[in-house]
Amino acid sequence: MLLVVCGFCMHASAQRTISADEYADLLKGMWAGQLLGNYAGRPVEGATTTYDGYNITEYPIKWDDLATATWRLTNGEVYKSGFWNGDDDTCFEFLYANLLKTNLAPSNAELTALWDTDVKLSEIYVANRQAKLLISTYGKDAGDSGSARYNMHSQWSIDSQITTESLGSLAPGMRGQAADLAGQFGSITNNGLALHTGQFYATMYAHAPFAQDVRDLVDTGLQAVPTTSRTHTIIQSAIDAYQADLDDNGSADGWLDARNAIVDLVSQRGRYRSWVESGINTGLTVLSLLYGQGNARDTIEYAVRGGYDSDCNPATAAGLLGMMKGYDAVVTDLGLETGPDAFEYRPNSSTSLSGNSYTLDQISQTLRQAGEQQILSAYGAGAIVGEGADRTYFLGQAGTGPDQIGPLVEKPPPAGPAGLVGGVLESGGTVQVQTSATNNNPNLDRQDHLTLIDGATDVTYSGAMPYDTYTGSTSPRQDWYQLSFSQPVPFAKVVFHEGDIRWNGINNDPHVVEPLGGYFTDLTVQVLREGIWEDVDNLNFSEELDPLIFFQQIEMTFNPVWGSDIRIIGLAGGSRPYTSCVELEAFAPLAGDINNDGFIDVGDLGILAANWEASSVGWLGGDLDGDGVVDIGDLGILAGNWQGYPSSGQSQVPEPSTMIIFILGGIGLLARRREKVRIHSRAI
Repeated sequence: MLLVVCGFCMHASAQRTISADEYADLLKGMWAGQLLGNYAGRPVEGATTTYDGYNITEYPIKWDDLATATWRLTNGEVYKSGFWNGDDDTCFEFLYANLLKTNLAPSNAELTALWDTDVKLSEIYVANRQAKLLISTYGKDAGDSGSARYNMHSQWSIDSQITTESLGSLAPGMRGQAADLAGQFGSITNNGLALHTGQFYATMYAHAPFAQDVRDLVDTGLQAVPTTSRTHTIIQSAIDAYQADLDDNGSADGWLDARNAIVDLVSQRGRYRSWVESGINTGLTVLSLLYGQGNARDTIEYAVRGGYDSDCNPATAAGLLGMMKGYDAVVTDLGLETGPDAFEYRPNSSTSLSGNSYTLDQISQTLRQAGEQQILSAYGAGAIVGEGADRTYFLGQAGTGPDQIGPLVEKPPPAGPAGLVGGVLESGGTVQVQTSATNNNPNLDRQDHLTLIDGATDVTYSGAMPYDTYTGSTSPRQDWYQLSFSQPVPFAKVVFHEGDIRWNGINNDPHVVEPLGGYFTDLTVQVLREGIWEDVDNLNFSEELDPLIFFQQIEMTFNPVWGSDIRIIGLAGGSRPYTSCVELEAFAPLAGDINNDGFIDVGDLGILAANWEASSVGWLGGDLDGDGVVDIGDLGILAGNWQGYPSSGQSQVPEPSTMIIFILGGIGLLARRREKVRIHSRAI
């Protein structure tokens, strides 16, 4: 290792240092590792099982191609040779480095402008492509462009982890700062568990100059990932599989079994989407690092033979080793007669840097200059001492300041469903959920209707797929989602947590090419009364249905009504019409709020008194307990929840017993008044 760490190994509290030349060499090694790993895997990019007659796990890498910077297509033909053609990962990373060289902390508006002017639609895919369309065509900013609400690939795709990982190298020894950088830039395209992988990688890149070995590297990176994220589960599972293999016979010789275990894990409950998804590639990259044991050649082989995004994974892993060991060590590991710095790097057409050529030393200097800005921002002007090749960076104590990770935002699973579903279940009742779909498989997210009442309304961390009614049919259809309770309950609100869509072409613009479906085009709420489904009255939506806004959470309020069964129903949208749903919730009105104005006061008392002993008047007539008659039971509910006069912020609220006496007296007076009116009417 080329890095000099003064006293770091002896005392964790000692200040860490690194020279400018050493840092530049590590950056050069990092960039070389990314290029070499990328080229090694490009011929088999996207292969998951076999390629050209080979089992992907036994694919023979064409090492001679790396000595001549030769890029082969998936059919084996030479596409480009004699220079390093940038892929979408390095192109974005170099664009970001050029920005950070002069702009220490770009604002959201500046990142939006960068994507609008310097990112092109050419040679970008999946979440990157959707983000570009959202920013440049539909006017979204750099935050919304990576939101699950607008970007249909943001929660699951690989984009942010391959375009922000090397931002960690610009924050050497500053793991917290590296995770923040990856979070800021990565959120342009991704969120949730997919963004966590970008922060995991960036944290490792920041720690790489000080890592004792690859296990230390991975363990440290994991500290930046929320424990409730699916990404954490996948990384920890890869670590556990490796450790179990090592413990079995003292030798790490079970990579294939570990690889297959990760494939099985990410596929559970049908959660695997595509070879460009975050989860599977994260697990395979971690395995390549652990089994490669710090050797660049072995690491690249494991990463390529793991399959899936088999050019980005080895690029990530080899880049990390370059940041640990430096340029010469990577070249030596690969046994290359001609080093990668004999060829220039040329960004592809995805950014405004296209058309330029850069030596690896020029790239290293650009990265170093951007890194110096991060060092100065974290530690001040005194952090860089000396001039030219004699410059030394003072990076503070490990685990303090910008090297401190966290606190992390956790999203633990809910204890159970909310609203009426949770209340009825807690009281010993039962709730059934039904849908218009006939398929039901408790082992698949998409077909397990019980997930609709499990309480989970946010799937950004869990990676759970929303339930849907997809069949593949092109026929128009009406979909419904129904809750059936074991006893009558009062309904006043339904919350529909919409799911995702199925795209019609992964790189198509859903504004232009109609998705397969996943949404309603119209929607209403109905309650089952005496065997007939009836529309609720005074239905209001918190937001309008929009097929191009995903995971909408729509509150539907209406006049309170008693019933045992409630459903939402409407026409399904899409070219193969169907709908999707994460959770369906039903809520009761405020206990005692007869007129549904948000208060229990004299307005409600007046309604109850006016309908005293009346039958079949419903909630709005004062039947608060649903027994069909306005009587002492309803009065008790109103008194027990009495709030007084809402316009008087200082009013005292009487005890329930006093309130009942007062209300009974009021009802008696009203009854006597009605009787006098009747007598007077007869006298006339």
